[in-house]
Amino acid sequence: MKPIFKHNEMMGRHDVELPYTVGSLTSATNVATIDDNVITFYKPLTIDDVVDIIMEWKTTEYYLKNQVVSPSVDR
Repeated sequence: MKPIFKHNEMMGRHDVELPYTVGSLTSATNVATIDDNVITFYKPLTIDDVVDIIMEWKTTEYYLKNQVVSPSVDR
């Protein structure tokens, strides 16, 4: 599952959430924040999860700079 980036207006950053499934329920947990292209991790993650976050952030950053709506970002 792809990471979800939610803009935190109060803190002026993006929160990074990773979706997870438990049984028939799907939810997400905040695992990191991105502020001025610096990632702060709050949870231990696999290298694959970190790579997915970085790759998806590059795409999302492009959409934000060009004002194109991306499905992975919640403004």
